[in-house]
This record gives sequence, structure tokens and C-alpha cells, in this order.
Amino acid sequence: MELYLEPADPPHTYTFVRPNSSVDALPGLRLAAFADLRQHITNTIHRPHAIQKCVVDTGAFLSIIPSRVAQYLDTATITWLPFHSSFPVGLQVLVIAGGSVPYELGELSARLRDKRGNVIDIRFVAKFTRDGGTLNIPLTLGLRGGFLEGRTLSATPDATEPFGAIWTLANP
Repeated sequence: MELYLEPADPPHTYTFVRPNSSVDALPGLRLAAFADLRQHITNTIHRPHAIQKCVVDTGAFLSIIPSRVAQYLDTATITWLPFHSSFPVGLQVLVIAGGSVPYELGELSARLRDKRGNVIDIRFVAKFTRDGGTLNIPLTLGLRGGFLEGRTLSATPDATEPFGAIWTLANP
């Protein structure tokens, strides 16, 4: 299935000077996917929130589901994973955007969809933030906990694509 490079929101460009004094620029881009969370939304009023644009962040240890997304999910459909007593209290907060937010771990399933109708079913562990809806980030798919394990993430150069490559996520 395809993933999509798209400009950050708000759009920005990194402009810099190379050692030979030439000026170069790179657009700020994010790798995006679409997660179908319908199986976790049992209240039909919340169905418009079932498809969530996600950011793929291989620098994030685990996936992150901010409160503003989680508020629409039926918590009974999530497998909650309490912290083991040996897990440090200091790591039970997410440090992001200049602040720290408490979170709980949960495991859930989702179907990733692309614009062509291709799908990959995933089951992943995520940090469910307890921020009261103030954390303004999209659902973030992280490196571990089920999103990427056992799959390949690749970019194939393609000059016809807006940012020069086709990104794919595939099961082996």
C-alpha cells in the first residue's frame, strides 16, 4: 500500500547554505497514511472521525493517539496494557512540543488504507495521551509496537511524483 509525502502543516521550507556557498532548500514534509478506526467507534454519531490521517514517525518509539482522537473510540474495544511495577514513573509521560503529557498504553487494531483502495491490517501498541484534547498532533504511527515490525517501508525514486518517490508499506 502507498504512503504519501505531503507538506507539513503549516508548510515550511528549510533554506541553508552549502559549503560551496550555494543556497539550497528542502521542503518540510511528512509521511502520511490513513487509519480506518471504524471497529473502535461504536457510537454512530462519531463515525465521521473513523478515518484518521496519520503521520508515520520512525523516530517515535511507539504510536501516539492523542486525546482529541481517542475521545471518539469505544474504550471497551481497546486492550489496555497497565505499566509493570518495574517501569520507571519518569517514563510514564510523553515529552512532546515543549511539555509533558501523561499517557496509558493500549493495543488496538486498525486498517491502513491508501487512496487506491489498498489496505494493510495492523495491530499496534500506542500511547493514549491524557491531555484533555490540548495536544494538537495527528495520530502518529511509531517505529515499534506492531506498526512496522514484519513489514517493509520503502521509497522508490519516481520523477513523476510530487516529491520524487513512491513510498510503500508492505507485508513480506
